[in-house]
Amino acid sequence: MHEQLFHSVAKLGLHCFYTETTIHHTGYEDAELKKKKALRNLLLLEEDPERVSREPSLAMAMGDSYYILGDYQKGIEAYRRTMEMPNCREINRDIYNELPSCIGRGYQKLGRREEALPWFDKTIALTPEKHEAYYYKAECLMELNRPAEAEPIYAKLAEMPVSYSTTSNQYDVVQIYSHYHLALFLHDRSDYAGALKRLDILNAKYPQVVEGWQLLGKCQLSMGDGEAAIQSWTKAINLNPPPFRNCMPSAWPCSSASAARGNSMRIWPRRAASSRRSASPLGRNCPPPRCPRTRRYPQAPRPRASVPP
Repeated sequence: MHEQLFHSVAKLGLHCFYTETTIHHTGYEDAELKKKKALRNLLLLEEDPERVSREPSLAMAMGDSYYILGDYQKGIEAYRRTMEMPNCREINRDIYNELPSCIGRGYQKLGRREEALPWFDKTIALTPEKHEAYYYKAECLMELNRPAEAEPIYAKLAEMPVSYSTTSNQYDVVQIYSHYHLALFLHDRSDYAGALKRLDILNAKYPQVVEGWQLLGKCQLSMGDGEAAIQSWTKAINLNPPPFRNCMPSAWPCSSASAARGNSMRIWPRRAASSRRSASPLGRNCPPPRCPRTRRYPQAPRPRASVPP
């Protein structure tokens, strides 16, 4: 809804410009509710196939819905039909440019990663300023056990500024994982000083990421600073007490190999209006293509100070 306002304003002949806007859209945080919404969207779209066949945004929404429901093959077919739509590029250039990345994401989810890589390259060629295609390509390479090829992509992502588009932008999620993987590569090469610098950037900008403090503690311990390591691990435990109360830090995943297998980031969730704490970890499969439809992933508030367990 928010994105399509852009086109309505343009049709009225009014001037459109980009601005920093954060939309806190909580409707997609519940997995089951998200699936119900996707099914509802599909039923609505199927009621008017003629309109869907001529409007790229609606045709692409079908692919989005199939992906949310886990039917990646049908999603790929919907995206390819959208891309082959007459004048798709002229009608909505942003959607056309993002479609190859969405198709590649489907192949990746189906385990056909070698097929996915060329599709990500197509989107990179069309929109070199957007982050998602680079990120998914690096993720694919990690899953193919090719971290040496993924590392320069993560390095590029870490330096890229925010991009502006009428399609979704997962800037903060991409930044979190890029800095974390780069620190992990340095840690695995025993370059603890380099890893510390990278983790300082990550923890300063995204202090809610548990793994950032956990890895920082391992680097500090390897450099002989046990007191600093204890402080970092205590911070990590206080950020997310339930899963870690009975776990020692040495048991946490801390290698590029474990990252390639898809260990989830644990991130302190946003506090809802009701002040209820709800778990919302970001896993390997996040961010999904174009969903949730947010410009920027909202940064979580710092947790209140608490006594270490």
